Amino acid sequence: MAWLAFTFPECPGCHQSWEASRHHDCNMLGAVELNPDARVARCDQCPAQWSVMETNFYCMCGRMFQSHEVEDALYEIIRAAQLLAHIMEQHETDLAEICRAGESSVRRWLSNVAESVGEALGKAVGSLIGSIVRSIFGPR
Repeated sequence: MAWLAFTFPECPGCHQSWEASRHHDCNMLGAVELNPDARVARCDQCPAQWSVMETNFYCMCGRMFQSHEVEDALYEIIRAAQLLAHIMEQHETDLAEICRAGESSVRRWLSNVAESVGEALGKAVGSLIGSIVRSIFGPR
């Protein structure tokens, strides 16, 4: 399963939410990513990993809240992330099938073009040779 951005749930204090969560304990304030199937979070800038349900959130309003305070929101985030990951996997599968079909189609097209060019060149060379032969051995 892919790691996806872990959205910041609505703060119980100020009711703000953000598209991404930041790892508070990371010196580089890395973005928190979510593996929705394993329900594991990690920082994209340091090696830290932890259970989603053990996450502490630090809001810009100054409030710190724990995952159990926003459990319903976390389950919605996880469900949405699972759906997004499924759509991305399906998209990759569909894209690979399209590429395979496209490669086959391009090969057929190139083969047809080469065949047509070969046929046209064959006719042109044949006509040229015929003209040369007629001019050399033609009626005198």
